[in-house]
Amino acid sequence: MSMLYRSMLLAFLLIGCAAGDPAIFSSVRLDAATECDQDGDGRAGPQCGGPDCCDIDAETHAGAGAQAEPDACGSFDRSCDGVETPEWRDGHCQSLGTNSCWSARGFITPTACGEVGEFIEDCPVTSAGACGAPTIRMEQQACR
Repeated sequence: MSMLYRSMLLAFLLIGCAAGDPAIFSSVRLDAATECDQDGDGRAGPQCGGPDCCDIDAETHAGAGAQAEPDACGSFDRSCDGVETPEWRDGHCQSLGTNSCWSARGFITPTACGEVGEFIEDCPVTSAGACGAPTIRMEQQACR
């Protein structure tokens, strides 16, 4: 490219920018947004100093909900806070007296992100008014 051509191109861009040409500004913004937000979730990735810790997965960003599978970057830190936070803690049943049973929904034993474990769904009251055996199902631990 000749020096004259480069100079003319630079002058054209500078005049357009100085005049506030919206076509130039919008194309610059679009390119920057694409580069800074590769997954299109509206949050800039780390390559541009943004909070989106996995900019190739639109389901991973600050405030994201829990997921049972790792994100596209291989992490369970879906909320980008630096911690893989399990959705459920340990579950248990507790008697609150006659005809009353309190259930804390959760896993019987600590279950890591993405692992499957026994999950307490409910703690029914027996006909005698005590806590009965908990209703258990197999569940995959989701994390955020």
